[in-house]
Amino acid sequence: MKILTAEEMQAADAATFERLLIPSRVVMENAGREVVRFILERYPERLRRGVLVFAGGGNNGGDGYVVARTLLTMG
Repeated sequence: MKILTAEEMQAADAATFERLLIPSRVVMENAGREVVRFILERYPERLRRGVLVFAGGGNNGGDGYVVARTLLTMG
């Protein structure tokens, strides 16, 4: 697995959005849902106690919003 720098991630995002014509909102929704899937697979027992989502600004904040919204709709 490779960990990207902020600049590398911005370039990867730009390539996805511009060259592949995938809207940023679709990428954000997919990322958020994959985080939820990971949480459900690895830590299902912890969800019963509640979840607090912390997210930064920008795209990270959007991903965090998707995680929180998805978990909320699941109950």
